[in-house]
Amino acid sequence: MQSKAKSVDEYITEIPADRQKAMQELRKVIKKISQKDFRNR
Repeated sequence: MQSKAKSVDEYITEIPADRQKAMQELRKVIKKISQKDFRNR
């Protein structure tokens, strides 16, 4: 499956509904970790 989404949010809205919640949760975790890592540099 190829996406033409221009943002992560747009991509998440394109994927099947049964996968959207998991992807949103994964994105939250990644954002939290990346922000924490960025502040420690």
